[in-house]
Amino acid sequence: MILPITALMAGILVLWGAYLSLTVSFARARHQVPLGNGGDASELNRFVRVHGNTAEYSALFIVVLALLEFHGLRSEVMYVLGGVFILGRVLHRQALLSGSLAMRLWAMQLTHWPLIIGALILAYTWFTHTFLLG
Repeated sequence: MILPITALMAGILVLWGAYLSLTVSFARARHQVPLGNGGDASELNRFVRVHGNTAEYSALFIVVLALLEFHGLRSEVMYVLGGVFILGRVLHRQALLSGSLAMRLWAMQLTHWPLIIGALILAYTWFTHTFLLG
């Protein structure tokens, strides 16, 4: 079964992750650090965490989105969840690099809510299929 919305969102998130990975590589070259963050809470550490955080959350979100699409969630809802999640990831980068705590809180809200809503829909789907539909 082809999951076109998941494929689109996954493609966007993988491209975003590749861009973030390149920023880490360029920052390591600038700071002459071959591996890790050099033990410093500098610009390099922020780039490493932006990339790592995006990879961690994106993988989970893609799984949730695929399950939602597989179960037939309306495409409009999926596009909204995916768009909000991607916006959260982009804002998170800006927040960590600028040091804005307020922006980071917004970015994490935009990351967490699509995951939470997706998880609740999946739990409801399981409940209705298991207990209500037999």
